[in-house]
Amino acid sequence: MYQNSDLQDNFTAQWDHDTIADVVRPYVLENRITTILTFDKYGISGHPNHVSLPHGAARMLSTFPLHSDIGSPESSATASTLARPRLFTLVSVPLAHKYTGPWAALLLKASFTVSDVLRTLRARLIPAEAPISFARSSGAEETQSSAGKGSSAVDSMEVRTGPAFVAGVNEYATALRAMMQHRSQLVWFRWLYVAFSRYMWVNEWVEVVPPSSPESAAPV
Repeated sequence: MYQNSDLQDNFTAQWDHDTIADVVRPYVLENRITTILTFDKYGISGHPNHVSLPHGAARMLSTFPLHSDIGSPESSATASTLARPRLFTLVSVPLAHKYTGPWAALLLKASFTVSDVLRTLRARLIPAEAPISFARSSGAEETQSSAGKGSSAVDSMEVRTGPAFVAGVNEYATALRAMMQHRSQLVWFRWLYVAFSRYMWVNEWVEVVPPSSPESAAPV
């Protein structure tokens, strides 16, 4: 557990992006982290602390690996040989989709099946040069329109389609056991989450590629 007076749980304020970057950077370097998973810019529930996290992670990666706060003689050598980690954010979905529970897994698999069928039909019936394509939708576009417009640092970053993970009964049971380890947090609305949340069954991710300044590009 990490304690920082500037990163206290607060539903009314966002965390400072530079502070997040400064806290995460030494951990990434010391442990040679290759992949970072966090919330997207809507924070799933809109919690301002959650919303701050992808901005802080992107801020850290955009300066990676120039700024090292580890303080050890080996830190510079580590930074010079460590490739910049990949950043994935969990897709926030509209409220109408958020509490579809196990139906979400069935609907997602059905959408993938339809997408594959359409792609197969396209390959057989439409010439290769025709500018038509079918892609699996993660719901990110609908989320953006439903969450409102506004400028954001994350908006300027490249976003690539990432993986989607669908849980079965065994995986759901594992997630439930993990939730039970935090009984003090299981107030009534979290029981609703456990019972009906789409995120207990389906997690969709996108890869976010923050811009790099020329001098901070990581070696390949």
